[in-house]
Amino acid sequence: MFACKVMVLMSLNSKLPKRGTFSLFFGVLQSGLLLTFVWPQASWAGNVYVSRFWHNHQPIYWPEWSSNPQPERVQFAQDSINLKSGQVYDSGVAHPENDLAGIFSVGDRINAYQSGPRNSLANVNSGGYAMSYSGSLINNVASLGAANALGYGAGWWNGNREARNWTTSGGSRKMDLVGFTYHHSLGAVLPKEVFRKEIQIFKEAYYKAWNTGSVTNHSKGYFPTEMAFSHHMIDVLADEGYQWTIVASHHLSRTLPAYMGDPTYTAPEANSWKIYSSPPNAADQLGSASGGAWWFGTGNVGETARNYAPYAYQLHKAQYVNPETGAVKSLIMVPSDDIQSYKAGYSGWQKGLVDGNIAPYANDSSRPCLVMPATDGDNAWGGGSSSWDGDAPGLMNNGTYPGVAIQDFVNQYGGSADTVHIEDGAWIFPESDYGSPNFLKWVEPPVANSTATNRVYNTQVDIETPGFATKFYSWAPVIAGANWCQTAEQMMVSEGGSVQAWKIQDPYDNLGSRNYTNPNLAERAWHIYLAGLDSGFNYYGGLGNDDEIKSSLATRRAYELLASYVDARKATNDRTPPTVFKPQRFPYNPGAYTFGWVNSIPGGNTSALKKMNSEFYVWTHAYDVSGITNIVLKIRKDNDGVNSLASKVNEVYDPSALGLNAAEVGSWVSIPMTKRTLPSTAAALTAAANNSQIKYFSQAVSPVVADYYFARIDNNSFPNFRNNLFDYYIEATDARGNVSKSDIQHVFVADDAGGTGGGGGGATTGPVVTSPSPPVAG
Repeated sequence: MFACKVMVLMSLNSKLPKRGTFSLFFGVLQSGLLLTFVWPQASWAGNVYVSRFWHNHQPIYWPEWSSNPQPERVQFAQDSINLKSGQVYDSGVAHPENDLAGIFSVGDRINAYQSGPRNSLANVNSGGYAMSYSGSLINNVASLGAANALGYGAGWWNGNREARNWTTSGGSRKMDLVGFTYHHSLGAVLPKEVFRKEIQIFKEAYYKAWNTGSVTNHSKGYFPTEMAFSHHMIDVLADEGYQWTIVASHHLSRTLPAYMGDPTYTAPEANSWKIYSSPPNAADQLGSASGGAWWFGTGNVGETARNYAPYAYQLHKAQYVNPETGAVKSLIMVPSDDIQSYKAGYSGWQKGLVDGNIAPYANDSSRPCLVMPATDGDNAWGGGSSSWDGDAPGLMNNGTYPGVAIQDFVNQYGGSADTVHIEDGAWIFPESDYGSPNFLKWVEPPVANSTATNRVYNTQVDIETPGFATKFYSWAPVIAGANWCQTAEQMMVSEGGSVQAWKIQDPYDNLGSRNYTNPNLAERAWHIYLAGLDSGFNYYGGLGNDDEIKSSLATRRAYELLASYVDARKATNDRTPPTVFKPQRFPYNPGAYTFGWVNSIPGGNTSALKKMNSEFYVWTHAYDVSGITNIVLKIRKDNDGVNSLASKVNEVYDPSALGLNAAEVGSWVSIPMTKRTLPSTAAALTAAANNSQIKYFSQAVSPVVADYYFARIDNNSFPNFRNNLFDYYIEATDARGNVSKSDIQHVFVADDAGGTGGGGGGATTGPVVTSPSPPVAG
């Protein structure tokens, strides 16, 4: 006999009490009685493990220069608190509009950002946690700790430093502080060199904050911001030394053709679509699995997922094929269960869901299942400390499914991982996105104004005029700023200089020597520009705060540093090609069902799920300091209708040059892209947004923004395009002859029978029109 652990109660689906009610090994009722239980003989065959992931982050709330004595860096939390009252500009209000003192003084955050993780992990008997801790959070907490403000002290990092040096029985770190983008930027859609900079400067802060001794001494694991992953990210992650990445389980399940096979949950035509994002495109359904079962789970109204066990809970590999050379890079994918993540974040993990839906199908001892909830570390349950102190140790010590550290699990079973395809997309938490494969919470198509007549049929989207949305426009200054920073770096390096990540990370080395590093113009520009990339700025979109202006302000400050330097050299030393935003398409599923709030027409057909016409658009933002002279969409048909993982042909620009079977695909067809210049003044932007909560102001609007480009695919541009699988990419050329090519993407175009479809499909109520309601641009 031995004493009951916390999760005995959890197996009865009871909610954990607040911290302090339970000790590690004893369930003590408030009356003082000690309960002891005998564990039943487990029927589990040893093929299911559990682990736990936490995400801690706060952004650089105002990407503006700080003040003396460190005026050449961005403002950290304590700086913005001190400077806010004087930062009014021509807006009439103080910035940032966020209440930083209120945000950082919450008790659960004080706990989660300092000693809480270590204290929680001390109660874990088997395995360990993985946790992300962003670079901007490191800066913010360090600034508050240095000021001994809001409950933070100089030893804020001691708990994580200690816990990181604890080891599991398998020899891995019990607290695995994983890789992350420094500023919580959305790596899945960032220009790759920007994504690379975010990773590189994160590693600089990481080794100093956690005292690892070397920038190369970091975790082998990576957590993508918002769990938003694309296999294109592997190109950078593999180069930067990462072995595995966490992914959302449903983006594995959705690649299985059988995902659409159960009419109970997945038949849009029968008005029973219970997933609040677009169905998968057939181009992504390349997976194969058998011997398991599907299960459907609901977190809240819209946070639903359908997963296949054991497939969605096993380790797999994803690969990236270089489109120029055909070289392959791969990464192990560690799935995080969507529904368990929601449950763990708001009420406690559900052992019964594992017992009934996953464990019965975990029959391969060489490829066991991992059930890993992933949540924010500072607001779980609306009170993060309860989750840290009770639910998480209870999960790891549950007595049925052994707790494991991710690295131990990868070390033991990663060698058996098969290579599969994974669909793009994020976790299911954000409303109006719910795990959509096109990142709809952070990237929106242009939305028509109330009088527009040029809409995509039966939607609010106006691709051609274009319309406007804050999450559409916000990427224009980001793309322009990237090109200025990349060009300045190229010029500086070609003239014998260097651009170093450690100087970009902090010009004053506040985590190390605290000495001024004497950064050059390019390093300073990267430093301020990157601070404007937080995905939260688009997540909240400026509704109730000033997020709509932050990326623009950061780009403006970078441009002000670089304008004279770059302009003086671009006629003779511009070797940097145009910067192109990751190509977007609308509708997501041409000729088939597409889901999104932009489909819901106020006063008209309010369904968010609609069957679309086969005609579709590909759009982007693109910019070059020397000007873009030509930009085209390249598209080709797949001749056999299958993009097999066994072939590289669909992934490369010129298969013949690489000795591959070019007969699998057709020739590239070039479709010229139409250019539109976006609003550039504060007044024009505010008018375009047409929302009382959105206000751009002149002293923060970037003077440089990317132009908008689109191409339409129809029978005129590509005859007989219906019912075909296509590869496509964008090629852009600047005035100096520099050429950029985007990565290749794929789409299956269903046949709409040549008609004007767009009729309403399934769910039309509930969470489908939530952000905002009624829908407005932005």
